[in-house]
Amino acid sequence: MRWKCTCAYDGTDYCGWQSQPNRNTIQDAIEAQLLRVFKHPVRIHGGGRTDAGVHAHGQVFHFAADWNYGADKLRLAINVCLAPTIRILNVEPVNPDFHARYSAHWKCYHYHFQLQPLDPFAVRYRWQIPQLSIDRMQTSAQLLVGTHDFRRFGNKIMPEENTTKTIRSADIIPQNDHFVFSVVGSGYLYHMVRIMMGVLVASSLHDPSMVDQLLQGQTPPVPIVPAPPQGLFLEWIDYNTH
Repeated sequence: MRWKCTCAYDGTDYCGWQSQPNRNTIQDAIEAQLLRVFKHPVRIHGGGRTDAGVHAHGQVFHFAADWNYGADKLRLAINVCLAPTIRILNVEPVNPDFHARYSAHWKCYHYHFQLQPLDPFAVRYRWQIPQLSIDRMQTSAQLLVGTHDFRRFGNKIMPEENTTKTIRSADIIPQNDHFVFSVVGSGYLYHMVRIMMGVLVASSLHDPSMVDQLLQGQTPPVPIVPAPPQGLFLEWIDYNTH
């Protein structure tokens, strides 16, 4: 039987989602708990590979295992010994052809930042950046929307990797005391959202045409530095076709 799980986690103290030898990862923590539940190793497959220090409100993974006590009891069984920084929010049975990564149509990331100095309770979840123009950031963000070659917005790109992605929306959204860069796309390159955020900041501070330049494959006027990981959240993954 195949199970689809939605989970949330604080990635501050983890080396990212994906399992790594001798490293503390979200995948390893969940698989260790599944071993306790099922008494044999269970491999999980995630919908997105978040980096070290990146968080999630709506990460999705799937696995195959026999369980006869219902989805909610399975959720409780997985949660019981997980660290409090990882929580399984929902468990449901799915068709055998469902895949948390390859069945996804859209993924939404939020990047949280603020212009005033951070208080100690926000430093793990936001980026504090210099005063800049939010209006210019929003104008630049709109240039990301559409289907483009995002090669200049990725790191560690493999030779065979498809760098053409579709961005459905990209907006700077004001919150009570900070801002959120919200982006919905069909897929992302390694570090792509963090690089997008870094480009938006640089475009506001230096050159508003930077997004266009990068999409056209040009060298930007200033070096592009990815935004730090702590402000980034995998918000949700959509498996519908709309």
